[in-house]
Amino acid sequence: DESGESAPPPAPKPRKTTLFPLVVSGQKFEDATAWQRFFVTLCGALMNFILGVVVLLVLVLTMGKVGSTTIADFSENATSSAALQEGDTILQICSNPCWTVYDITDWFYTAEEETCNVVVLRGSEVLELQDVTFTPTRDADGNVLYGMDFRVEPMKKDLRHVIVMTCDMYSYYSRAILGSFFDLLAGKVGVEELSGPLGTVSAVNQAVHYGWREVLSLLALLTINVGIFNLLPIPALDGCKLLFLAWEGLTGHPVPPRVQGVINTAGTVALVWLMILVTMHDISRFL
Repeated sequence: DESGESAPPPAPKPRKTTLFPLVVSGQKFEDATAWQRFFVTLCGALMNFILGVVVLLVLVLTMGKVGSTTIADFSENATSSAALQEGDTILQICSNPCWTVYDITDWFYTAEEETCNVVVLRGSEVLELQDVTFTPTRDADGNVLYGMDFRVEPMKKDLRHVIVMTCDMYSYYSRAILGSFFDLLAGKVGVEELSGPLGTVSAVNQAVHYGWREVLSLLALLTINVGIFNLLPIPALDGCKLLFLAWEGLTGHPVPPRVQGVINTAGTVALVWLMILVTMHDISRFL
């Protein structure tokens, strides 16, 4: 330059951003777009579900037999054989869908009545059987040991059935966890029914005594539980953070930091209070 002045440096090229970046190099998490931060946060939370699937897959692969919802035979003195038949595939019990054998056993475990309506697939025909009575197996004190008075057929343990059973077990665990949350919100169960760290340790200790398959089953349940709980729209959890990021992505304006701070603080205080309350109930059960 003849004037002796140096030329201004070239303007930096605008940084190219994508909605689903494989790598964001040289960029802080806070500097990424709202949707990038949304999906990064979501993927972190989804790792709990992926781990749950892996654990259940290992559990199914190590099972000797994989149960179906099709009746194989009836126990001695079974009263349900008056309405049900061998080869019937149970679809519903008292309007509760039965996707897996666990849905059937869970109903008999929690139900108080011994007579109910059952929907079955018999051949190619769907039948609704009214007032089917079951004969539970009881111990010497009259306590119910087994509510079912029939046995189910094992499924062939090929790749298809292993995947189906893993998905069915995952669905069963997820529905059981969500059902517990809804029962808690509806007041059907109290806070005293929840378990905190002490109750979890006790459950793990009991599972260890039963065997490593029970440990895997409990691990899958806890992992899926954490994943679902973390995605609930509760302040201070990832679910609430995802709502903030979705709002920012849709409107182009973030939720004011002060509002986020107040909401997250209130959520943290509530969660700490709940943890203390649940831990006190755990201690009272052990005393």
